[in-house]
Amino acid sequence: MLALDPAKNSAGLGALVAAAGAAKEAGLGDEQLVGALKKLSEQIAADPAALLASLTVKSGSKVPVGVSSEQSVWAHNAKKSASPVVPLYPEDGTLSLDYPVVITSKDPVKQRAAAAFQQELGTEAAQKTLREHGFRTPDGKGGSALAEDKGFAAAAPQALPSPDVKNVASMAQMWSRLNLGTRMLALLDVSGTMAYPVPGTGMTRMQAITKIAGEGLALFEADSEIGVWSFSTLLDGQKDYKELISVGPLSEMVDGVPRKQILGQELATVQPKATGDTGLNDTLMAAYAEMKSTYERDKINTILILTDGAGNDDPTGKVTNAQMVEFLKKEYDPKRPVNLLIIAFGPDAPKGKKQMDAMAEASGGEAYIAANILDVRKFFVQGMKRRLCAPNC
Repeated sequence: MLALDPAKNSAGLGALVAAAGAAKEAGLGDEQLVGALKKLSEQIAADPAALLASLTVKSGSKVPVGVSSEQSVWAHNAKKSASPVVPLYPEDGTLSLDYPVVITSKDPVKQRAAAAFQQELGTEAAQKTLREHGFRTPDGKGGSALAEDKGFAAAAPQALPSPDVKNVASMAQMWSRLNLGTRMLALLDVSGTMAYPVPGTGMTRMQAITKIAGEGLALFEADSEIGVWSFSTLLDGQKDYKELISVGPLSEMVDGVPRKQILGQELATVQPKATGDTGLNDTLMAAYAEMKSTYERDKINTILILTDGAGNDDPTGKVTNAQMVEFLKKEYDPKRPVNLLIIAFGPDAPKGKKQMDAMAEASGGEAYIAANILDVRKFFVQGMKRRLCAPNC
């Protein structure tokens, strides 16, 4: 399925609004809608000509399908293409496009010229010209250009109710935020308890969480900027954390190897520190300072914490839980938000839920506890959904 970019094309935005309405009527949840939109965002064409041209290229036995305006289909086929496209009309109806004329110039001469042009558009001659170029009349009638023998429907498809301005603005904002770039620093717990087995999986907590983390990070596009630190206690001299890979584009080459490949290798080989405690607070303070100082406005800036503990458990730590929350409250800037996404699992996790919630709230983020290790997958999608409302969720 190919579609037009809703941020650049009214037919694309109309399709997005109609699809969201259909999803709501079908009872789909927000997570499912976000997943579908992310999938759609990977199959966006820049303009109608590019979309329709791509529909003529088959992939095996599959027949490509795209969403465009009826007039664009006519324009494509009118060029006597060797591979014309066939228009299909949704049985449930669709949204109709109109083309309002808005005069914005304050120059009196330009205003008069625009007004004259607007008046001319209402004449029978102009209406005839528009019908000859694949447009319908306001009451849905098509001219010879949209004849049935050319594959078009004589009558206009059933029109869905026009969405209100608020709904259109909301969907446009959703699309825009969902497709903002990602800049994420993942903090991976490698304390001693990560070596414990996960019942029924044949894996340790470390193996399970790194496997699922790899799957979750695969949701992000190649231009997403992602890095990983491991944390426990005294991992790098006196530091409780160690940089496994710096934050940068997944597609970027690091010493001749794509960062995404290195990230996968690090996740596959990282081991827990047998005698390590959970030095979360000192690690988070350093990570937050790093992400804030390198903040990028065109991206969603996030710190992801993956842990099996009840929070900070560091006998030599310099930062208390109360100090951590106060630090986040002080450093959080809603105009340059760095949000926390905390995902905890294991029998000790519920003990730290209050502290996790406090830290997440202080940073405009969210904290989740996975009752089952497999729930972590779901929380990755929920974290993705948060970008629709961040930083004011």
